[in-house]
Amino acid sequence: MNTEEAICFLKQLKTVSARIEAKGFEINRIVKSRDFLETLKMDEIAKANRENGELEAALSTLRVVSDRYGGIIRSLTESMERAASERERAERIFAVLPPVYEKLLRLRYLSQKSWVAVSMELNYSERQTYYLHKSAVAKFAELWSMEE
Repeated sequence: MNTEEAICFLKQLKTVSARIEAKGFEINRIVKSRDFLETLKMDEIAKANRENGELEAALSTLRVVSDRYGGIIRSLTESMERAASERERAERIFAVLPPVYEKLLRLRYLSQKSWVAVSMELNYSERQTYYLHKSAVAKFAELWSMEE
């Protein structure tokens, strides 16, 4: 990971937790919908079997619906696991960064504070904060690459 990629990742890090939570809600919504549709389809299967003997067609439809939702759920779960893994990896890196680097990156990217606010909290001039940021991002990128 180079410094540009590190900055891009850090900018997206705040949304990783939100994405994980959203994917969890989406999985729950899909599971509830699938369960409802399966119940509905079972009723239709019973009715079709009584009326027209279309049991196979109804079963086929149910299989397609289950397969489709199963694939979506698997995809969301895999995406959620990747995001959680990235977040955990970033936290491991934050834990080994020098404290001032960690604080700067958390303030700037996770708390989304302005450069002025970051420099005031760190008790550095803005110019010093920019230099410190460059070093912090380079160190983050280096540690990220070492973990691969």
